[in-house]
Amino acid sequence: MGAVWTFIFMIGIGAAIGGVTNHLAIQMLFRPYNPVYVFGKRLPFTPGLIPKRRDQMAEQMGKMVIEHLLTADSLKKKMTESSFGQALEAWAEKQVFSWLDKQYTVLDVLGQAGMEKADEKTEAMILSFIDSKWKRFEEENRSKTLSELMPPLLEEKLDTKAGEIARYIVQSGVSYFESFEGRNRIKNMIDDFLAERGRLGSMIQMFTGNMNLSEFIQPELIKFLRNGETEAFIQDLITNEWNKAKKMTFSELQEKLNLNETAADLKIRAVRSLRVKEWYSKPVSELAAPYRTEIREKHIPNILNLLISGLTNNMDQLMKQLNIEKIVKEQVDTFSTQRLEQMVLSITSSELKMITYLGAFLGGLIGIIQACIAVFQG
Repeated sequence: MGAVWTFIFMIGIGAAIGGVTNHLAIQMLFRPYNPVYVFGKRLPFTPGLIPKRRDQMAEQMGKMVIEHLLTADSLKKKMTESSFGQALEAWAEKQVFSWLDKQYTVLDVLGQAGMEKADEKTEAMILSFIDSKWKRFEEENRSKTLSELMPPLLEEKLDTKAGEIARYIVQSGVSYFESFEGRNRIKNMIDDFLAERGRLGSMIQMFTGNMNLSEFIQPELIKFLRNGETEAFIQDLITNEWNKAKKMTFSELQEKLNLNETAADLKIRAVRSLRVKEWYSKPVSELAAPYRTEIREKHIPNILNLLISGLTNNMDQLMKQLNIEKIVKEQVDTFSTQRLEQMVLSITSSELKMITYLGAFLGGLIGIIQACIAVFQG
């Protein structure tokens, strides 16, 4: 009976020592969190292993991640997988068309990008550009004649147009005075002429009686216009005036024709014709509507392929720039010891318990051996 109690006692003591020792060893991985001092001397094994070596642990975790887990080759392999490309393309397509369907105007989009009042600034920029070009043109060509400013081919072509212009004037005049409106204009002009002459006009009307003077003047006026000399006279007049104009300098033409006011009006008309505000107020979806199929089937895949290709070709350099090892180390350094303990225990709690049980089991086996020795020696 004494041998049985010896076995029970030795097994119990061995199991308790083994279990408690392993449990204590596990606890000493984290506890105590801070150094413990007695009479100014730090006690051995304080703080625990992980709090004491957390800097080294953080550094080693960073190296483990960058060297074995999140390597450049593993990222390249993942990014070149067809499934990854298809998933990325589907995500990008969803994001792009979801954004387009929100009916943002061009002005809204630019406003979100930090470009406020883009329509007004664009108009001001166009006006400033035109104004600067006009002033530069003035400065460079102030003393040049119209003949020097025109391209030679244009001047040569315009020199031959006097006859055509004269012919057009004559033909237009004949057509006008042959029309009902032209006959009325002649009649009204004669009536106004006689009315302005007072008694002389009254005397002429008295001598002519009920005769309509316009019926006599209209044929003569048309005959005058159809006379070849009239066309030649008009042609010579146009030619002479054109030759005079070609010899005028730009500054003389500018003053005579008041080109500054004309240019200012043309600038405003040019900007209005561009309809800048109208274009900026259009929804982006409306502008993109004709290209939706092309965006889906061509632009999105091409952009993503270009992006993936650029990332994979420069992955090593990108990894160096990101310095993931340092990021991991800094993140681990921010964790409290309690949090590190919770993280480890949440993953390995069952295994740590089994280590404690294993210690008790091994301690029990040692107790059996010791009991056997004690019994047989006794």
